[in-house]
Amino acid sequence: MYFTAPVWNSSKNLYKVAFLPSYDFEYSEYRETSSGNLTDPPNESSEKFNTIIISIANTIYNEGSNWFSSPIKQSVFLKRVRHTYSFPTDGNNYGGNMLRVVFSPTTLFIKANIFEIHWTTRFENYTETHSDNIEYSEDLTQAEPTRTIVIQSHPADIEILENEDIPFDNLPSELELSSRAIQKKRVREARLKAAVATMKAEQMVEKYFRRYGTKINTDFDSDSDLSFESEEEDSE
Repeated sequence: MYFTAPVWNSSKNLYKVAFLPSYDFEYSEYRETSSGNLTDPPNESSEKFNTIIISIANTIYNEGSNWFSSPIKQSVFLKRVRHTYSFPTDGNNYGGNMLRVVFSPTTLFIKANIFEIHWTTRFENYTETHSDNIEYSEDLTQAEPTRTIVIQSHPADIEILENEDIPFDNLPSELELSSRAIQKKRVREARLKAAVATMKAEQMVEKYFRRYGTKINTDFDSDSDLSFESEEEDSE
């Protein structure tokens, strides 16, 4: 798993989803310590960065399929995503001429018209080794003084998300949606089964009429519906 379940924040009218610690979605760049660009946002147009964002979109679609009444489509996510970045203030404390700037997504905010990913940043000396298999240490997760940069992604192209899929009104605070989505899915499945049963009953009535030339009463109550379907399954 890469995410926690969405939690509703009524005061800000948004859902908050936390990224679980993982190196899979990290992005890094090498920068000179004397260049003055240590706290610049990453190159969002780079192939590597966009590959990571696509991977996040695909993971949200698959892992978050039960978050809401329908999954968040990758195309919708990619069109409406924007990014904010927090940087540590100790970039000048590292020795050497080169630093590795590592961006890690920590939080996804789902709002009425956008998806916002918040990234934290850490600096590593150019000579430091890094492995995808090592686990996060406490040093990497300790709070540091940060400043935040907000990057807007084509606000003119943003459309309002369908409230049908992601509800934003009249919700209790701090509501986890996974159980509600599961119940809603069960209701839909029950309705589908009922529709199939009705269709089978109508087909049998039509078959009876063609064979015997007379109609039978189709005003079944719930008990007779169940009995009718059961008898049909037995005959099959």
